[in-house]
Amino acid sequence: MSLVASFGSRILSLSRRKDGELIDKGPGLERLAGFAALFFLFAGELGCSLWDWQRVNRGGFFLAALYSFTFLAFFWISLLVAAERFSRLVAWLERKANPLTGLAGKTLAAVLVSLVWNIVVVSLVMRYALGCYLNLSLLRFACVNMSHGLLEHMVGSQRWMLVALLIFLPVSTLGVFYKTFRTATQLDLLGSPRFGRQFFYSWLVLFVGFTLSLVVINRAEAKAFRVRIVNHLSFKLDPLLNFSLSCYDFYRQSRYENTLLEESGLTPRSVAFSQPSTAMAQKPNIVFFQIESFRGDLIGQVRQGIEVVPNLNRLARKGTWFTKAYSAATHTSLSNPSIPSSLYPLRKDLLVAYKADDPWPKTLIYDVLKPYGYATAYIASDIESWCGMDNFLTTPALDLMIDATSRKRQEVRDHPELVQGDRVTVVLVPDRLTAESAITWMDSRIKEKRPFFITVSLSDSHFPYRSSITDANWFQPAGVPAGCTFNEYPRAIKEQVRNTYLNAIHGIDILIGQMIDFLHQSGADDTIFVVFGDHGESFYENDLPSHANLPYDPSARTCLIMCGKNYFEPRTEDYPTSLIDAVPTVLARLGLRPHPNFQGIDVLSPNRPPLERRCIYFHVDGLVNADGLLAAGHWKYFEDNGKGDRYLYDLARDVTEENNLVESQSEIAELLSSQLNVWRTAQLTYYRSARYYTRFFPPPPQMLNDKGLP
Repeated sequence: MSLVASFGSRILSLSRRKDGELIDKGPGLERLAGFAALFFLFAGELGCSLWDWQRVNRGGFFLAALYSFTFLAFFWISLLVAAERFSRLVAWLERKANPLTGLAGKTLAAVLVSLVWNIVVVSLVMRYALGCYLNLSLLRFACVNMSHGLLEHMVGSQRWMLVALLIFLPVSTLGVFYKTFRTATQLDLLGSPRFGRQFFYSWLVLFVGFTLSLVVINRAEAKAFRVRIVNHLSFKLDPLLNFSLSCYDFYRQSRYENTLLEESGLTPRSVAFSQPSTAMAQKPNIVFFQIESFRGDLIGQVRQGIEVVPNLNRLARKGTWFTKAYSAATHTSLSNPSIPSSLYPLRKDLLVAYKADDPWPKTLIYDVLKPYGYATAYIASDIESWCGMDNFLTTPALDLMIDATSRKRQEVRDHPELVQGDRVTVVLVPDRLTAESAITWMDSRIKEKRPFFITVSLSDSHFPYRSSITDANWFQPAGVPAGCTFNEYPRAIKEQVRNTYLNAIHGIDILIGQMIDFLHQSGADDTIFVVFGDHGESFYENDLPSHANLPYDPSARTCLIMCGKNYFEPRTEDYPTSLIDAVPTVLARLGLRPHPNFQGIDVLSPNRPPLERRCIYFHVDGLVNADGLLAAGHWKYFEDNGKGDRYLYDLARDVTEENNLVESQSEIAELLSSQLNVWRTAQLTYYRSARYYTRFFPPPPQMLNDKGLP
């Protein structure tokens, strides 16, 4: 107890000690070197953040610069003062308490400074490579997927940067650890403690004054600026602050456990669900063609005098083509599971890594069809273990899954019996071989005279767009040069890269045509074909390449075609549609009611929500973390949760999404922000609270109120 009392009194008296009483002053040149390093880091962070401000926001640059400078200076001065106080404490522990305690304090100081060093270095590298600082979501993404293809991608796309980082980071960390351990009682870059205190309090007064000026001004322009500057300071200014806030966001998810949902709007899981006795009078085969990164503008597109997708164009003319079809996410790990389950992918604030024992209810399309005697298969070229997607997609009702995880496709080709077995996994599968496996499986089912459902997932169109069709050179010039990455390549060659992508898409169209021709030649004319992309693909529209980014139309909008004689009439459907609506819409044509687990709707039903109230939602947790919605068919609103930016576009007047209306149409922006928050809160509350997901099915998506938008 006496030691505790002595320790407490020592803490209280630290500020009254004379300068240098506990700290052995380091040489002035060492302090100068530290100041120089901090100055360059300070200038770099400030410059990058202000460049971001100027790129995204209109006006307010001078005020943003003033606030950024003040806040960043206060943040770093606070860290330096904290380091100086901790240094004094370590010195006292070493001299007055116990040498081992002092050793522990020095070790702790070295570990903390080394951790900060790693976060800052990795964040700066990520800022260069991805345009954003390191956060907890990206860290978890790397940990989950490093053994599922991420490492191979990093080695292939950023090899030399990765090698340099792997050499520099351990060596520099050891140096930082050693230096900090040796000088743990000399962390006094601000000079004397008295000067440090004065400096800290001066900046504190300045910072509080600026903050109060934001709070007390109530003009609409000031409110809008306040939102922007708070987001700017939180997410774009400093890598350490950004990472700390992402950790805080992860732990504050528990707030949803105490949020209440209106139970009258939820369907109890205890209520028995049954299908009409008249359902499934016919049992057509159902084939889902899922195409990686399939843009929504490819149907009907002609390039260099050649139809890009002639076979899909014929399907679109014969069936129903949904011209406003959107994925629920802009990347595969969230979009793939959302389609067969008819569920929005937002379940957590941060990255969803699916687990086999996830407690949440789900009903996939093959769970519905299996009781009617259907054979079921999921044959894919891509890695379904990415983020644990296979854990979500695999249910007892799925007879076969073949993906690109662990075994070479040659094993399947050499051992056809595996095609009729249980789950088989393969690695790096070209789409040509995926199509062959799908035809083999469908041929067996046709000979058995058994109806079947199959998803054929084709991935040649993923960056770097390597077609498995021989001589895939329809569109020229083409090719992805060495050094180009998924995240960045020279804008000057974007049309060359686009041609490479279109060659891969054209090759996929040929393979789909071959599979359709096989079914017709086999007499399986009673077949429903559904074609869609898991998401789109950007070629520097809105300054973004590839996908897994903000839900602009090039990466969020995709293709959706439903074709089947006697099931879908030839028509063009302009009603806003999410891919989570695909399964309920197909099953409705067979007389099946939507399962209460579904969040999608039958978009061809005469009872569908009116256009002015219709909302479809997006959730992204790839290169960015973002949420958004499309309301009334043309108002698109989304928020970048990592950077705090907000975007509003009127697609009826601004198809290319170049004019951000979040300030000029602030009333609509605030209404849609509120609508988005209601949906987001309902999703996270449901999936975070066992009181809801154990008793109820997922909440139905929110619509606009009867008044619609102003």
